[in-house]
Formats: sequence, C-alpha cells, structure tokens
Amino acid sequence: PAGDITGEELQGCTAVFSIGCKSMEKDKLSLPVYISQEFSVMNTTTDRVSNPIPDQKPTTQTFVEVTKEEKKAYIFYWGGPSMRDLGPMAAKESWQHKFLGEEASVTRTKMFMGQEQEVLVLHHKPTKDTQLMIYSKDMNKDEFHEMLDKMRKK
Repeated sequence: PAGDITGEELQGCTAVFSIGCKSMEKDKLSLPVYISQEFSVMNTTTDRVSNPIPDQKPTTQTFVEVTKEEKKAYIFYWGGPSMRDLGPMAAKESWQHKFLGEEASVTRTKMFMGQEQEVLVLHHKPTKDTQLMIYSKDMNKDEFHEMLDKMRKK
C-alpha cells in the first residue's frame, strides 16, 4: 500500500527518527499499533497474499523487525486471515497478558515456526478480521511484557 516503508529504505538506519532515513515515522507503518520510540525499526515488508478461496480478497501481510540494544522482536500483521502457514508451534507455557487494554495470549514455546526453539509470542486479534503476532527469541518474560506494555493502539 502507498506510504509503506520498504526494507531497502531502512537498511543502515540506526534510530527510528534518524535524519536521512526515508519516512521513518513509525505511524506510517501498516500496523494497528504504535511502537515505542525505544525501538529502532530495522526491516519491514508488506506483501499481498492471494486467498486460495475463490472470490475472496487477498490478505495484506506486514512484517516488521525492531531492535532495542541487542534485543530483537518481530511483528507480523495480517489485514485479514493469515494465508501463510509459518510452521507448527508447541507451547511450553501460556498465560494471559493485558495488551492494548484487552487480555491476549502470550506463549513460551518449545517449538516455533517448525523448529525447536524457545520464543515468547503474543497472538492478538485487533479486529475480528485482522491478526497480530509479536515474538522475540532474545527477550526474557519481563522485557517482552515491558515492550508490549509500551505499545499503543492507533
């Protein structure tokens, strides 16, 4: 969609509001949330994904990688049903966490995207037709919750 930032435009940018980094305003990203200024946007892509069901609209998938110091988080947002299977997930533990004023499921995995790995992941439905997934391999539970708590609804 118009106004999206491409990963190519972000390469080499070290801060969210760096001079010389094109359209670095985070609110220009195709996400339903504002990301805390503590995080730098390192990569972003937006794809239109075909719907395998005849006569159904395609889905828009936005991917954003953010960093704070050495910690990374990844955000997937689907503007409709997710049409891509990112691989199986197996939970080690799950709990509810207040996110954008609503209860959301957070999981510590033992398998994520088909690989044995421990990841913290939040799944949220901003609207009945959209999906948001935020995950990090690098953050502990407190750091992950702090990042989520600093996000704001657009």
